[in-house]
Amino acid sequence: NYIKVFVPTSEYIFAYENTFNYRLNFELPRKWKKESGIRKLLSKISVSSAWNVNKRITNSDLAPRLLPFYNGIPQEDILSLKETVRSRLFFNRANPGLGFDFGYLRTANKQLLTQGFEERGMENFSANARVNLHKLYSLKVLYLWGQTASSSDFLSGRNYLISQQKIMPEISWQPGTNFRWSVRYGYSAKENTTGEPKETAKIHELSTNARMSKAADFLMDAYFKYSNIAYDGHPNTPVAYEMLEALQPGQNFSWNITLQKKILPGLQLSVSYEGRKSGEQQTVHIGRMQVSALF
Repeated sequence: NYIKVFVPTSEYIFAYENTFNYRLNFELPRKWKKESGIRKLLSKISVSSAWNVNKRITNSDLAPRLLPFYNGIPQEDILSLKETVRSRLFFNRANPGLGFDFGYLRTANKQLLTQGFEERGMENFSANARVNLHKLYSLKVLYLWGQTASSSDFLSGRNYLISQQKIMPEISWQPGTNFRWSVRYGYSAKENTTGEPKETAKIHELSTNARMSKAADFLMDAYFKYSNIAYDGHPNTPVAYEMLEALQPGQNFSWNITLQKKILPGLQLSVSYEGRKSGEQQTVHIGRMQVSALF
């Protein structure tokens, strides 16, 4: 029902472009791990952060042209913007037994089309915990909350602000280095806070993944997911596509099998099959095969 068409034009706009990439990794002295008390505890903390900005503006002032963090630019002077801010705090990152991490992710994207501006943004906070219950079993728990926003000058149906919360526990069984099997359950609650009435979605999903491999020779990965979605709103709109994660209200099934095999030295075969069944729609099957020669 909706398509996006980029129409070429002969009009050109003079603009200034700024690209900025920044990365920070922080760790305390490794020798603190051999000490006791507060230093040993602090040595388990590490931080990884990254900031990437690509901006095109028409403002000719020197400060907004050179400083990526300058915020005093009028919105009509920003022709395009791609920005990603990512940061994660780890505790016991290298310890296989027990660990925690807390993350922050923010993205912003703005582009000028022939009909006007289109903007998308996302801001998420997440918390992960992992623990080895046994030498064969491990447990992970993810909790995520945040917002996704979109605005368009020419499509009012693409204006939304979706708040969401998600929790997903996962248990894994790994009897050796060549095989791993995991099962996870996820629950998501989403609400579009703009417009009336407010659309809401509640998603229950159960998935399993099995992976078998032999170094440099063989790899097989199989995945299956079942999703049950309760949605209050019209299912064929841009906001529904975002909230339902490209699925349909009701029962949804998706599966995937990938096989990679080394045939000869420098020659590799890849075969994949994926399928999905969403709501009342027909089942979709997709198969791919590829042979790669490495020189």
